[in-house]
Amino acid sequence: MKSLFLLFLSFSAMATPLVGDYVYYESDDGDSESAELVSFDSSKNQFQVKYTNKFSGVVLPDVVRMEDAKDMINDEKIEYLLAHCEELNGHKEDISLSMGNFETCLLTDMDSKETFNIGRVPFGVVQMEVKAKDTIKKFILQKFKSGTK
Repeated sequence: MKSLFLLFLSFSAMATPLVGDYVYYESDDGDSESAELVSFDSSKNQFQVKYTNKFSGVVLPDVVRMEDAKDMINDEKIEYLLAHCEELNGHKEDISLSMGNFETCLLTDMDSKETFNIGRVPFGVVQMEVKAKDTIKKFILQKFKSGTK
């Protein structure tokens, strides 16, 4: 589960992306995942990204790694996904959360059957259903913050 989530997040950070971008997701059973863009190294064109996870009541050690800015999704890519959702074998869904309504494109990884609702938020993921051991677990965006330049 974690590897596809991290892969997807590394492919997905909204805006330009910006230092300070932050997302926090929870599942129905209290598991959680968050990601934050901590810093930017302009000489390498890389962001430092911190991932925090809690599973089965246990807070796991943070994962901090450098990710190439060129691999991170931006507003243009999110807009492209939303505009061409059906062509990409997805379908549009509107998702209502406590922080607002989001137009999303639901995409499914055909190998793992994991799903991702892509929308206009930092890291691009509004909701996801990912494998956790032998089950599929639904994570819903609970809060987000857009960074600054």
